Amino acid sequence: TGFSTRSDKVLTEQRRKTRNNLEILDSMVTQAKEIRNSLHDNDLTTFGKILHNGWLKKQKLASNITNSDINKYSFFL
Repeated sequence: TGFSTRSDKVLTEQRRKTRNNLEILDSMVTQAKEIRNSLHDNDLTTFGKILHNGWLKKQKLASNITNSDINKYSFFL
């Protein structure tokens, strides 16, 4: 992709913010179950929506998970 980020910095920030992000993390666990069900049911529309929503939630866990170039692509989703 031509992009690089130091994963150790992202993970350090995520770890530091874990207590503040518990609600997001809990909802991501629920999403994992929903995504499994959508795949089992061959419901790719729901799968895509859950995947997109998960990406939006993941971005809230740390500041360097995404950047403006990557965000341009998610605009089309």
